[in-house]
Amino acid sequence: MKKFFLYIRKSTDEDNRQVLSLEAQEFELNFTQIRVIIEYLFFSLKSLQK
Repeated sequence: MKKFFLYIRKSTDEDNRQVLSLEAQEFELNFTQIRVIIEYLFFSLKSLQK
């Protein structure tokens, strides 16, 4: 299984360059992480049924 790490950052250059807050970035990463896990499980179960 591949290993990953999640990374969020705050732009310190200019306030208007910060598109998403740290909390919003964390939410998006967690949502994506859950989606990837579900897809992995779906395809793993699908391949077991063959």
